[in-house]
Amino acid sequence: MTKPLEEELARLKGLVTGMGELTGVQLQAAIGSTEEPDSELAGSVVQREPEANRMMHEIDNLVIRVLALRQPWAIDLRESSRCIHSSISAVLR
Repeated sequence: MTKPLEEELARLKGLVTGMGELTGVQLQAAIGSTEEPDSELAGSVVQREPEANRMMHEIDNLVIRVLALRQPWAIDLRESSRCIHSSISAVLR
């Protein structure tokens, strides 16, 4: 794998991990606000939703960029998929 591709994959992994952490916090807050009605907590979930959406779009754009500009080989795509899967699994634990 080339160094620029490795750097972009590392950035992608960081973005996916960050988004996973944010959505985990959001999910906990949403559940908490329904278990014990808390409009302030529910409001914080709504306020942070644009941040999650921004991260999702940034991830989408980076994936498209990597695929379009780097034209990775199948082994590179498997590595990319593994990185994303491991990041998501770590957040869900």
